[in-house]
Amino acid sequence: MSSILVPFDFSENAIRALQQAFFLADTTGSSVELLHITNMNVAREYPKSWGTESIDEARLRGQLEAVVKEHKGNSGAGITITIKESTLVSGGIISYLLDTKPTLAVMGTHGWSGLADKLLGSNTSSLITHAIFPILAVPPHWAPAPLTKGIANVELKNLSSLLPALEQWAAFLHTPVEVIEFSAVPEVEEDSAVTPAPGSNVVISGVVRLMDDLTLAENIAQYTSAQEGAYAIMFVHERKWFEKIFSGSISEKVSGIIEAPLLALPLS
Repeated sequence: MSSILVPFDFSENAIRALQQAFFLADTTGSSVELLHITNMNVAREYPKSWGTESIDEARLRGQLEAVVKEHKGNSGAGITITIKESTLVSGGIISYLLDTKPTLAVMGTHGWSGLADKLLGSNTSSLITHAIFPILAVPPHWAPAPLTKGIANVELKNLSSLLPALEQWAAFLHTPVEVIEFSAVPEVEEDSAVTPAPGSNVVISGVVRLMDDLTLAENIAQYTSAQEGAYAIMFVHERKWFEKIFSGSISEKVSGIIEAPLLALPLS
Protein backbone atom coordinates (compact mmCIF):
# COMPACT_ATOMS: atom_id res chain seq x y z
CA MET A 1 0.00 0.00 0.00
CA SER A 2 1.17 3.52 -0.73
CA SER A 3 1.91 5.72 2.27
CA ILE A 4 1.96 9.46 2.97
CA LEU A 5 4.29 10.83 5.64
CA VAL A 6 3.44 14.06 7.46
CA PRO A 7 6.26 15.53 9.61
CA PHE A 8 4.36 17.27 12.40
CA ASP A 9 5.31 19.95 14.97
CA PHE A 10 1.87 21.18 16.16
CA SER A 11 2.12 24.38 14.08
CA GLU A 12 -0.73 25.69 11.94
CA ASN A 13 1.35 24.87 8.86
CA ALA A 14 1.71 21.25 9.99
CA ILE A 15 -2.02 20.99 10.72
CA ARG A 16 -2.78 22.25 7.21
CA ALA A 17 -0.40 19.63 5.76
CA LEU A 18 -2.08 16.90 7.82
CA GLN A 19 -5.52 17.92 6.58
CA GLN A 20 -4.27 17.91 2.98
CA ALA A 21 -2.70 14.49 3.52
CA PHE A 22 -6.08 13.05 4.52
CA PHE A 23 -7.61 14.32 1.27
CA LEU A 24 -4.75 12.74 -0.69
CA ALA A 25 -5.02 9.48 1.23
CA ASP A 26 -8.71 9.15 0.43
CA THR A 27 -8.05 9.86 -3.26
CA THR A 28 -5.09 7.49 -3.58
CA GLY A 29 -6.02 4.77 -1.09
CA SER A 30 -2.90 5.51 0.95
CA SER A 31 -2.22 5.26 4.64
CA VAL A 32 -1.02 8.31 6.61
CA GLU A 33 1.86 8.39 9.05
CA LEU A 34 2.35 11.36 11.36
CA LEU A 35 6.00 11.81 12.36
CA HIS A 36 6.98 13.99 15.31
CA ILE A 37 10.66 14.75 15.87
CA THR A 38 11.72 15.61 19.41
CA ASN A 39 14.93 17.49 20.24
CA MET A 40 16.07 16.04 23.56
CA ASN A 41 18.99 13.99 22.23
CA VAL A 42 21.57 16.58 23.22
CA ALA A 43 19.89 17.68 26.42
CA ARG A 44 19.79 14.13 27.78
CA GLU A 45 23.58 13.98 27.63
CA TYR A 46 23.92 16.98 29.96
CA PRO A 47 24.78 16.40 33.65
CA LYS A 48 21.68 15.54 35.70
CA SER A 49 22.58 18.40 38.05
CA TRP A 50 21.55 20.77 35.27
CA GLY A 51 17.94 19.80 35.86
CA THR A 52 17.17 18.70 32.30
CA GLU A 53 13.66 17.27 32.06
CA SER A 54 12.83 14.20 30.05
CA ILE A 55 10.01 13.98 27.55
CA ASP A 56 6.81 12.30 28.67
CA GLU A 57 6.26 10.25 25.52
CA ALA A 58 2.90 8.87 26.62
CA ARG A 59 1.55 12.37 27.14
CA LEU A 60 3.04 13.55 23.86
CA ARG A 61 1.46 10.66 21.98
CA GLY A 62 -1.88 11.49 23.57
CA GLN A 63 -1.58 15.08 22.33
CA LEU A 64 -0.78 13.87 18.81
CA GLU A 65 -3.74 11.48 18.87
CA ALA A 66 -6.01 14.35 19.91
CA VAL A 67 -4.80 16.45 16.96
CA VAL A 68 -5.46 13.60 14.55
CA LYS A 69 -8.95 13.07 15.94
CA GLU A 70 -9.73 16.77 15.63
CA HIS A 71 -8.54 17.15 12.04
CA LYS A 72 -9.20 13.79 10.41
CA GLY A 73 -12.79 14.67 9.58
CA ASN A 74 -14.58 11.98 7.58
CA SER A 75 -11.40 10.53 6.11
CA GLY A 76 -11.25 6.74 6.09
CA ALA A 77 -7.46 6.63 5.88
CA GLY A 78 -5.55 4.49 8.32
CA ILE A 79 -3.06 6.46 10.40
CA THR A 80 -0.07 5.70 12.57
CA ILE A 81 1.89 8.02 14.86
CA THR A 82 5.66 7.84 15.21
CA ILE A 83 7.84 9.78 17.66
CA LYS A 84 11.59 9.96 17.01
CA GLU A 85 14.47 11.90 18.54
CA SER A 86 16.93 13.90 16.50
CA THR A 87 19.20 16.86 17.24
CA LEU A 88 18.13 18.46 13.95
CA VAL A 89 14.51 18.26 12.82
CA SER A 90 15.32 18.15 9.10
CA GLY A 91 18.02 15.53 9.73
CA GLY A 92 15.57 13.38 11.66
CA ILE A 93 12.99 13.63 8.89
CA ILE A 94 15.55 12.75 6.20
CA SER A 95 16.79 9.77 8.20
CA TYR A 96 13.25 8.49 8.67
CA LEU A 97 12.41 8.97 4.99
CA LEU A 98 15.49 6.97 4.02
CA ASP A 99 14.50 4.17 6.39
CA THR A 100 10.80 3.93 5.52
CA LYS A 101 10.60 5.22 1.91
CA PRO A 102 7.01 6.52 1.90
CA THR A 103 5.36 7.30 -1.42
CA LEU A 104 5.10 11.01 -0.60
CA ALA A 105 5.91 13.44 2.18
CA VAL A 106 3.44 16.28 2.80
CA MET A 107 4.78 19.33 4.63
CA GLY A 108 3.53 22.82 5.40
CA THR A 109 5.50 25.91 4.47
CA HIS A 110 5.44 29.41 5.93
CA GLY A 111 6.47 31.25 2.78
CA TRP A 112 9.16 33.90 2.68
CA SER A 113 8.34 36.33 5.44
CA GLY A 114 11.79 37.81 5.87
CA LEU A 115 15.48 37.73 5.04
CA ALA A 116 16.21 34.82 7.41
CA ASP A 117 13.73 32.65 5.54
CA LYS A 118 15.38 33.48 2.21
CA LEU A 119 18.88 32.70 3.47
CA LEU A 120 18.27 29.72 5.73
CA GLY A 121 14.90 28.35 4.66
CA SER A 122 12.44 26.20 6.54
CA ASN A 123 12.64 22.47 7.10
CA THR A 124 10.40 22.04 4.07
CA SER A 125 12.60 24.09 1.73
CA SER A 126 15.64 22.28 3.15
CA LEU A 127 14.16 18.94 2.15
CA ILE A 128 13.21 20.26 -1.28
CA THR A 129 16.81 21.42 -1.71
CA HIS A 130 18.12 17.95 -0.82
CA ALA A 131 15.96 16.58 -3.67
CA ILE A 132 15.93 13.00 -2.41
CA PHE A 133 12.20 12.43 -1.89
CA PRO A 134 8.91 13.51 -3.49
CA ILE A 135 7.49 16.30 -1.33
CA LEU A 136 4.18 18.12 -1.53
CA ALA A 137 4.72 21.56 0.01
CA VAL A 138 1.48 23.11 1.29
CA PRO A 139 1.56 26.94 1.54
CA PRO A 140 0.10 28.96 4.43
CA HIS A 141 -2.89 30.43 2.55
CA TRP A 142 -4.03 27.14 1.04
CA ALA A 143 -7.37 25.69 2.20
CA PRO A 144 -6.91 21.89 2.22
CA ALA A 145 -9.06 20.25 -0.47
CA PRO A 146 -8.91 17.52 -3.12
CA LEU A 147 -6.42 18.34 -5.87
CA THR A 148 -7.94 18.67 -9.33
CA LYS A 149 -5.07 19.41 -11.74
CA GLY A 150 -1.29 19.38 -11.90
CA ILE A 151 0.70 22.02 -13.79
CA ALA A 152 4.22 20.89 -14.63
CA ASN A 153 6.78 23.48 -15.62
CA VAL A 154 9.53 21.74 -17.60
CA GLU A 155 11.94 22.48 -20.42
CA LEU A 156 10.16 20.86 -23.35
CA LYS A 157 13.45 19.68 -24.86
CA ASN A 158 13.86 17.43 -21.79
CA LEU A 159 10.29 16.15 -21.71
CA SER A 160 11.05 12.64 -22.99
CA SER A 161 13.01 11.80 -19.83
CA LEU A 162 10.42 13.40 -17.51
CA LEU A 163 7.20 12.15 -19.08
CA PRO A 164 7.17 8.71 -17.36
CA ALA A 165 7.32 10.34 -13.93
CA LEU A 166 4.60 12.84 -14.84
CA GLU A 167 2.34 10.03 -16.03
CA GLN A 168 3.07 8.08 -12.84
CA TRP A 169 2.11 10.97 -10.58
CA ALA A 170 -0.94 11.89 -12.65
CA ALA A 171 -2.14 8.31 -12.20
CA PHE A 172 -1.32 8.21 -8.48
CA LEU A 173 -3.01 11.51 -7.65
CA HIS A 174 -5.91 10.89 -10.06
CA THR A 175 -5.53 14.30 -11.69
CA PRO A 176 -4.75 15.50 -15.21
CA VAL A 177 -1.35 17.12 -15.63
CA GLU A 178 -0.74 20.05 -17.98
CA VAL A 179 2.84 20.32 -19.26
CA ILE A 180 4.06 23.81 -20.13
CA GLU A 181 7.26 25.77 -20.40
CA PHE A 182 7.36 29.38 -19.32
CA SER A 183 9.67 31.28 -21.66
CA ALA A 184 10.58 34.86 -22.49
CA VAL A 185 11.22 33.97 -26.13
CA PRO A 186 8.52 33.13 -28.68
CA GLU A 187 10.14 29.88 -29.80
CA VAL A 188 11.79 27.20 -27.67
CA GLU A 189 13.38 23.88 -28.50
CA GLU A 190 10.93 21.02 -28.14
CA ASP A 191 11.17 17.23 -28.23
CA SER A 192 8.77 16.52 -31.10
CA ALA A 193 9.02 12.76 -30.57
CA VAL A 194 7.38 12.89 -27.14
CA THR A 195 3.85 11.54 -27.05
CA PRO A 196 1.93 10.67 -23.87
CA ALA A 197 0.87 7.04 -23.60
CA PRO A 198 -2.68 6.13 -24.69
CA GLY A 199 -5.11 6.96 -21.90
CA SER A 200 -2.54 9.17 -20.18
CA ASN A 201 -3.75 12.09 -18.09
CA VAL A 202 -0.78 14.19 -19.26
CA VAL A 203 -1.49 16.98 -21.77
CA ILE A 204 1.33 18.91 -23.45
CA SER A 205 0.20 22.51 -23.82
CA GLY A 206 3.47 23.96 -25.10
CA VAL A 207 4.89 27.37 -24.31
CA VAL A 208 3.44 30.10 -22.11
CA ARG A 209 5.16 33.45 -22.57
CA LEU A 210 6.53 35.06 -19.44
CA MET A 211 4.80 38.22 -18.35
CA ASP A 212 7.45 40.89 -18.74
CA ASP A 213 7.15 42.39 -15.28
CA LEU A 214 7.33 39.08 -13.38
CA THR A 215 10.13 36.61 -12.66
CA LEU A 216 9.93 32.97 -13.75
CA ALA A 217 9.02 31.91 -10.20
CA GLU A 218 6.28 34.54 -10.03
CA ASN A 219 4.86 33.41 -13.38
CA ILE A 220 4.70 29.79 -12.25
CA ALA A 221 3.16 30.74 -8.92
CA GLN A 222 0.51 33.03 -10.40
CA TYR A 223 -0.43 30.70 -13.26
CA THR A 224 -0.96 27.77 -10.86
CA SER A 225 -2.62 29.69 -8.05
CA ALA A 226 -5.20 31.18 -10.44
CA GLN A 227 -6.68 27.72 -11.16
CA GLU A 228 -8.90 26.25 -8.47
CA GLY A 229 -7.59 23.04 -6.98
CA ALA A 230 -4.40 23.12 -9.06
CA TYR A 231 -0.95 22.20 -7.82
CA ALA A 232 2.45 22.90 -9.36
CA ILE A 233 4.91 20.18 -10.31
CA MET A 234 8.63 20.89 -10.51
CA PHE A 235 11.63 18.62 -10.89
CA VAL A 236 14.50 19.45 -8.57
CA HIS A 237 18.13 18.44 -8.17
CA GLU A 238 20.25 18.70 -5.06
CA ARG A 239 21.88 22.08 -4.54
CA LYS A 240 24.99 22.56 -2.44
CA TRP A 241 25.10 25.05 0.40
CA PHE A 242 26.99 27.74 -1.54
CA GLU A 243 24.57 27.44 -4.46
CA LYS A 244 21.64 27.91 -2.10
CA ILE A 245 23.14 31.04 -0.54
CA PHE A 246 24.17 32.75 -3.78
CA SER A 247 21.45 31.77 -6.22
CA GLY A 248 18.86 29.48 -4.67
CA SER A 249 16.68 27.44 -7.02
CA ILE A 250 13.52 28.13 -8.98
CA SER A 251 11.65 25.42 -7.06
CA GLU A 252 12.70 26.93 -3.73
CA LYS A 253 11.67 30.40 -4.89
CA VAL A 254 8.31 29.09 -6.09
CA SER A 255 7.71 27.30 -2.78
CA GLY A 256 8.26 30.59 -0.98
CA ILE A 257 5.63 32.58 -2.89
CA ILE A 258 3.08 30.18 -4.38
CA GLU A 259 -0.43 30.00 -2.90
CA ALA A 260 -1.07 26.49 -4.21
CA PRO A 261 0.65 23.22 -3.28
CA LEU A 262 3.97 22.42 -4.94
CA LEU A 263 4.91 18.83 -5.76
CA ALA A 264 8.72 18.72 -5.86
CA LEU A 265 10.02 15.60 -7.60
CA PRO A 266 13.69 14.60 -7.47
CA LEU A 267 15.50 14.20 -10.76
CA SER A 268 16.74 10.60 -10.96
